[in-house]
Amino acid sequence: MKKLLKPVTLLAACSAVAMAAPMSLYDVGNDDGAENNYWEEFSGYDATIESELKSTMSLETPEHLTLTDTDGSEDDAAAFMFLEFSGWSAENIFGIYEFEQDASGDVVVKDMLEIFDGDDRGYFSGSYDFGMNSTQVVSFDLANNECWVDETNKKQIDETFGVYITAKNGQTYYSHDILNGDDMEHFKMFNIPTSLDDFLQDCDVVLGIEDADKEQSVNALGGWDEPGDFDYNDMVIGMRDVTVPEPGTVSLVGFGILSLLGMGWTRKRKS
Repeated sequence: MKKLLKPVTLLAACSAVAMAAPMSLYDVGNDDGAENNYWEEFSGYDATIESELKSTMSLETPEHLTLTDTDGSEDDAAAFMFLEFSGWSAENIFGIYEFEQDASGDVVVKDMLEIFDGDDRGYFSGSYDFGMNSTQVVSFDLANNECWVDETNKKQIDETFGVYITAKNGQTYYSHDILNGDDMEHFKMFNIPTSLDDFLQDCDVVLGIEDADKEQSVNALGGWDEPGDFDYNDMVIGMRDVTVPEPGTVSLVGFGILSLLGMGWTRKRKS
């Protein structure tokens, strides 16, 4: 496990939308109505970093992450909440979940582990305080398929897991988009190149999250919630010692070929 914090450097990021155009990591710094790209505020930002951010593109069909720290000695992953551009930041919850495929081929969510809640903060969450970045270590006992943030609250989750956000509207959105009620992908994911290690706190994967439905909807309190803008910076999470598995990067070209062959397409298989 790498050390948790370097001298102040800040991070933003994204997840992925299947069948949609890829998005660059740089684009996540553009919030609606903002005059400048917020990457410019982060320590170490320069023309070279800007070029790297623009060339780092979201993966096309990500659904889950895989732990890479699996040597049996204090296996864990660090999670950082780097950014929030959401009016619901005080209520949103982020976590990971165990999943499996049932006999019908459907994805079934099993145990869920909360990592961040509404009390946790990312940069630009309203405080503009460099010291407000929230950090958690998720520990794994792979021999017993357990993980935890607090050892008194262990969950049955192994080294392959999905990520989720539960929003103020009462909806939970999953990295398996087939589980989402609006049929949209609410995460963009980036595998981070080593050229961005120093700038992005040595994170291996960055997740950008959309926390609202694609259309106006009735919330749990009976009121109306506005539709999401799908700019994937409502919450931005960086993670160390994880990767997005290769099966999650199948190209649209491959998709077209499979369709023509009549083989269909499933995004339900757990690697």
